[in-house]
Amino acid sequence: MSEISCHNPLLVALIETKMQDHQSLVDDFPFTRMIQVPAVGNSGGLVILWDNSLIEVDDIATTGQEIHAMVKVCATNEYWLFSCIYASTYLNSRKILWENVKKIKVNYDGKWLIGGDFNELMKSSEKAGVLGYGYYCELIDMGYKGGKYTWLNKRFNNRSSLIFERLDRFFANEEWLHKFPDAQVHHLPRIHSDHCPLLLSVLQNSPRKRNKLFRFESIWTTHTDLRNIVLGSWEGKRTS
Repeated sequence: MSEISCHNPLLVALIETKMQDHQSLVDDFPFTRMIQVPAVGNSGGLVILWDNSLIEVDDIATTGQEIHAMVKVCATNEYWLFSCIYASTYLNSRKILWENVKKIKVNYDGKWLIGGDFNELMKSSEKAGVLGYGYYCELIDMGYKGGKYTWLNKRFNNRSSLIFERLDRFFANEEWLHKFPDAQVHHLPRIHSDHCPLLLSVLQNSPRKRNKLFRFESIWTTHTDLRNIVLGSWEGKRTS
């Protein structure tokens, strides 16, 4: 994955890997640990990869649509909850996901970062084609720099049925954003997947005034060693 060698992230989350075992990714890339959710047949699959000498990641809970883990920067006492999401394309399954997310909101009051493929649209401008809907838990969309859409259906042979959508994003709560006011999300170029990778850079600069952020109603660095988080889809080979 060229984004890994280019941006040298300390944590990578891969979505829809279609892999039942992700150990080969730990072996192939410069990471030492992982938390994984195996694919079911040829569908799904989630993995978080990181270098344990620089950050600590403790598994809290996983389902077929989510990984929730506590992230701690080894060089500091900073830690936060990171939720990696791959939302189902089926509405009833997504409702279960959001019920789980709501429970976290009720029971956890610390810094919280959540990112992934939500298979939901926030507003009509996030889709060129036909529109769906979504509901969330009072989290704040962190916005983005780069191209407007993160997914396309690749129907290039019929321009009238070609659809672009912004399905992938990062959210955070007020506590996380207050601690990392200069964090930025970048939509990287789409290469192999129908989704583009997302790069979250958490910069240690002096605080600045943030642009007004869109809120949903009803849903790195504090040290020079901590740089980026890459979030992306993975066109992996299915393994037994």
